[in-house]
Amino acid sequence: MVEKRVEELRPWGVNVPFIVLGLAYFLAGGLSLWKNPQDHGYLMMVGAYALYEGMIMRLFFPATKYFKLQALALISLAIPLPEAQALSSYVLTFLELRALRDVKSYGSRFPVNALVLASPVLSSISWTAFAFFKDPTLLFPPLVSYVLGINIGIFTATLGSKPFFGWRQAPYLALASLSFLPLAFSAAVILYSARALLTAANIRSASTVVLVSFLVSGLETLFLNDFVHAFSLGFMLASFVNCVVYSTSRYAFNGVPHFLS
Repeated sequence: MVEKRVEELRPWGVNVPFIVLGLAYFLAGGLSLWKNPQDHGYLMMVGAYALYEGMIMRLFFPATKYFKLQALALISLAIPLPEAQALSSYVLTFLELRALRDVKSYGSRFPVNALVLASPVLSSISWTAFAFFKDPTLLFPPLVSYVLGINIGIFTATLGSKPFFGWRQAPYLALASLSFLPLAFSAAVILYSARALLTAANIRSASTVVLVSFLVSGLETLFLNDFVHAFSLGFMLASFVNCVVYSTSRYAFNGVPHFLS
């Protein structure tokens, strides 16, 4: 009985098929610029959500006991229909609630990262709204919320920035929830970046460049009115690179130069 429970809790590389799916959608999104440019934004956003769902599952609920739900989320996300992505988000939300219940039953305790935990719920709302209104900016809030939340730990480790959890995240969560509005997005990333930089103990880290990119994307949205590219290139791309560099330098290469640590 104990061996069966241990087997169910064993993690697996749930993020790998999501990465493959994300790359496939990014390729389709790039090719769509030649023949179906009206589909470009949608395809690229599905690719981003594939990376997001894979990351959050791998980090927070990677156990094999959730395999059926993980597979359902993956299959739903792969279907090129907004309603299917909405279903994938509902499954992700249910999976998160079940995993949190299990963690609580095991007696574990952990800091409440509201920005991360709220992102599946925001994803369900955003994809449902997108199915009706077809506006890609409606899909920004869940990704903004997750990225801001997950990078707290990275900036704490690399910059020595002061971490903040629970109710202290409330203003940022409110702004992230409204980040389909350019002003709310700008306010969220500018205030977040300023907080991380002002409390940092080591500004020589590569993460400083990422925060500067966040600041530039917020200012670009305000003054250049280039919301979509500021979000996708200045914010999302920089944050994904930051996550990859941190995880690679931490777990795979102990001898990397200091600026990658």
